[in-house]
Amino acid sequence: MTRFTPLNVAKHQLNNRLVVPPMASQTATTDGIATQTTIQHYDKLAQSGASLVMVEYSFVDFTGRSEPNQLGAHSEDCIKGMQAIAKVIHARGAKAGFQITHCGGKAQLEACPGLMGPSGITVPACDRVLPQPKAMTLEDMLVWRQNFIDAALRADKAGFDFVELHCAHGYGLNQVLSPVTNQRDDQYGGSLENRTRLVVEIIEAIKANSNIGVMVRIPGQDLYPEGLTQGDMVEVCQLLIKAGIDIIDV
Repeated sequence: MTRFTPLNVAKHQLNNRLVVPPMASQTATTDGIATQTTIQHYDKLAQSGASLVMVEYSFVDFTGRSEPNQLGAHSEDCIKGMQAIAKVIHARGAKAGFQITHCGGKAQLEACPGLMGPSGITVPACDRVLPQPKAMTLEDMLVWRQNFIDAALRADKAGFDFVELHCAHGYGLNQVLSPVTNQRDDQYGGSLENRTRLVVEIIEAIKANSNIGVMVRIPGQDLYPEGLTQGDMVEVCQLLIKAGIDIIDV
């Protein structure tokens, strides 16, 4: 087996094992809609010869936006631009993947209405001190869950082969997984299984309502005291595999 060996996953054949990872271009409109510049950007990336081209992290709701020109998948208005991106990637012979995220307590105040996080705990950051987010209610958590499901179904409708849940880099779903930022006392907090529950429920709902392949990007560990360890992440992977995940991106 080499990097050029074909791979079958989630009913798709990847011609090799080279992937263009999701990288922010910040070329969308302030409403999160893909522009012609965005489409041309992915056309160029798809000419790389990689079998899978991942589209940059795209917000599922304005409350979780990171930059003013971040791509979005938060409304039906996004689908036309998403379709155009998938089309140019496919035209170059590659499969198309779409990464979705909610930045939670790492969202930027100038780009979203207000910060929220699973427990209202400030997200640790090595380069700056972030504002303290609002603690999410159970209703907020359920809205988050539906936002991710809806965004994934839009990616499926737009013709993408894969959708990836961004659960790393300290963003919203990573905040839910981590005991550093998740100290909830309901079904989404406490044990590692409970902290993984939201991601599991999102995966199961996507699998039940579409044929799109489902990926997840996770950290290998938190690198913070009392945070997620490598052993924890092995257990998380086992729970995600049980839920039906197709690809785990560490």
